[in-house]
Amino acid sequence: MLNTLKVRGFALGITILAVMLATIFSVANTARAATICSSASAVSVPFAKDGAGDFCFQTTSLCTYINSWNLTTLEVNGTAYTNLYVASQAIAPLNGTYTIHYNSSVAWGHFEIGGTCSGGTTPTRTNTPVGPTATRTNTPVGPTATFTRTPTRPTNTPTRTPTPNVTPVGGFLDNLDSYNTSLFTKSDGWTNGSPFNVGWRADHINFSGGIMTFTLDNATCPSGCSGMPYASAEYRRNALTGYGRYQGSFKAAKASGIVGGSFFTYTGSSDNQPWDEIDIEILGKDTTQMQTNYFTNGVGGHETLVPLGFDASTGFHTYGFDYQPTFINWYVDGKLVHSENGSRGALPSHTMKLMMNLWSGIGVDSWLGPFNYTGPLKVQVDWMQYIP
Repeated sequence: MLNTLKVRGFALGITILAVMLATIFSVANTARAATICSSASAVSVPFAKDGAGDFCFQTTSLCTYINSWNLTTLEVNGTAYTNLYVASQAIAPLNGTYTIHYNSSVAWGHFEIGGTCSGGTTPTRTNTPVGPTATRTNTPVGPTATFTRTPTRPTNTPTRTPTPNVTPVGGFLDNLDSYNTSLFTKSDGWTNGSPFNVGWRADHINFSGGIMTFTLDNATCPSGCSGMPYASAEYRRNALTGYGRYQGSFKAAKASGIVGGSFFTYTGSSDNQPWDEIDIEILGKDTTQMQTNYFTNGVGGHETLVPLGFDASTGFHTYGFDYQPTFINWYVDGKLVHSENGSRGALPSHTMKLMMNLWSGIGVDSWLGPFNYTGPLKVQVDWMQYIP
């Protein structure tokens, strides 16, 4: 009898504990639900939202990832993921759905659901944008194709890193052993003007040991620098080229206030075409990130910051993009790191010229940081390639 009472007492205790736990979880869920936005609009995936305002969306799938930037609030089922790239598997559904609260006070706020969704795959996108991207003059773009990883060159080692060994039909491979005037031109004796605070000088591009070096300094400035306080280098392709793969291996410069390595394609009024452009930029204030962007008929504002996982100023790495009618894919050392499919604005469609440059900015401290010249800055380039 005593044992029976003990068993019954134990069972009663378990029952009371279960009721208490259920009550606690119920209160927690009620409190959580109270933070979730209401009157949600159903959306299908993949999905993207841009602009200012306060919105509530609901979906049954987050595909592979969510990403946002320049938002005041981004919550999924009441949990904050503001201005973060998050794998969707880390976010649990609530009653089989995801309720998304979007709030931005600026027109360049952005949120997206992307990656692998039911019905197909959208290339992965990573991380955030920042400030303006300056006006250019001339550049091209490239196609889909798997990038071959190029071994990283140790810092300050002048010996050549292995490069692609086949010149593509209709394209080019320049190992940069010398100045190839049939392919490229050194910008010389002029300036782009603000926000570029440099004058382009041909003598600031040099070749040695299979390496092309850009130098930014203040030698003979401003009189010898088109009236600017600093001189620097820009290297531009002679020919306009279209869809295809563009890539190169370079080591960036590190300093606040500069674009410490820019690999891009451009066309504009000098080519009797609208301004189209595709960018890879290493901002000298943080050389552990790469900024991507594109312009179509002069409209940009598609900046995205991609974490590199290394310091671009300490060694050579391969950067490139595939330019296609329906997408642009950006790669680092052969790995896809970002993609655009036109959901944030029409993609470029014109032929462009491949270019590289190094420059300090003026009036764009919020983007590049302040510039304080303490001595020459250099970008080193190992090779450049275009594959149609």
